[in-house]
Amino acid sequence: MFISYSHKDKLTADAVCAGIEFAGIRCWIAPRDIDPGTEWAEGIMIGINRCRLMVLIFSENANQSSQVRREIERAANREMPILPFRIENVGPSSKLEFFLGNLHWLDALTPPLAAHIESLVETIKSLQGPALADMASTLSSPRRSRATGAWRARKWMVAGGAGFLAIVVSMLVWTIGGKLSSPSERDGQVIALAEQIHTDINNGAFDKADKALESLAGLSASSGHTLYFEGELQRIMRPNRDLYRAIDWLVRYADDPRNVQVLASDRFDAKFCYESAEGFCRQRTGWVAHLIASIFYRLSIDQTIEAEKRETFLRRADQYIQMSVKFYPTGFQATVAAPTQTVDNAWSTSQLTALIRERPH
Repeated sequence: MFISYSHKDKLTADAVCAGIEFAGIRCWIAPRDIDPGTEWAEGIMIGINRCRLMVLIFSENANQSSQVRREIERAANREMPILPFRIENVGPSSKLEFFLGNLHWLDALTPPLAAHIESLVETIKSLQGPALADMASTLSSPRRSRATGAWRARKWMVAGGAGFLAIVVSMLVWTIGGKLSSPSERDGQVIALAEQIHTDINNGAFDKADKALESLAGLSASSGHTLYFEGELQRIMRPNRDLYRAIDWLVRYADDPRNVQVLASDRFDAKFCYESAEGFCRQRTGWVAHLIASIFYRLSIDQTIEAEKRETFLRRADQYIQMSVKFYPTGFQATVAAPTQTVDNAWSTSQLTALIRERPH
C-alpha cells in the first residue's frame, strides 16, 4: 500500500499506516521508506512503482499539496487503484477532481479515528481479495533486527495487543485547533520511561535502556522520545549497532512537523523535552540535526560509496547542519566522549559547518 498525504497530516498518516500494517499488510510511506542518498522525487516514484494500491489521506492540506497531486497523477497513469480516506469535510479541488471525482470515498470525519481505520482495513482486504496474500509478509519491529543489516528492507509494525490501534490514535491531534490532549497517566508513564532511558544511556547501561525502550515504544510508538532513543541506541549499542537504522530513526525525528511547534519556543534547555510526552524540544532537535549532519558528512567522504551518492550525502549534511543552527543557535561544542564511535561527535557545529562548506557541491 502506498500512503499519500500532506506533511501537515503526518500524525494521521502514521496512525493509518500503523493500523494497516497491524493487519499484516505492508505499507510504503515517506519519509520512512525513502533510502538515504535517494532524491525525494526518485524515492516517491520507486515507492509508487512497488505498490498495488494507493491510500490517500484526504484533507484541505492534501488539496493544496502539489506533491500529493503528482503522486495521484503517477498512480492514475499506472492505473493503480486509489482509495481516498477523507479526514475533513472538503471536496477535491479542480486539480484533483479529474482523478478522484468518480471514486468511492471513505469518510473519517468524526472520532474515534480507530473505528474508521478498521473500516479502511476491511475495505482494502475486500478490494484486494486473494491478491492480498501476496502483499502480506511477516512484519517485525526494526528494533528486533539490529544485527541483521536489513535496514533497507524495513517493513515493520509495532507489536501490541488488541488495544494497540487505540493507543496509536490517542496520540493524534484530533481537534480542530490541532491542540494536544490534556496530560494523562499514559503521558506520565511515557515521560518517566524517557527519563529512565536517558539515565541508562548516560550510565552506559544500554541493555537496560533497550528493555525500557520496548515499553516506551509500546506506549507511544510515534512520540519524539521513541524516535530519538531508537536512533541513539541504534547508533551507540555494541555489538549490534546499525548506523543506517540510526539514520532512519533520527531523520524521522528531525523531519517530524511537531518540531515547528518547539521552534517558536524560547526554551533551549533539554529539560523541556521531558515536560511533554511528545518529546520535542529545541536542544534535542538541534542535537539530532547535528548528529545527522555529522553522519552524512562522514558518508560523503567515504570513497567506497559511488560519487553521485557522496554528493547527495554532502547536500543532506548541509541541510541538517543549517537546521541544527536554526534550532540551537549557539551550536554544539566538540567532545571526546566516545572517540571510537563511527560518529564520534568530535566536531563542534562551527567546525562541521566549515568542513561541509569547504567541499564543492
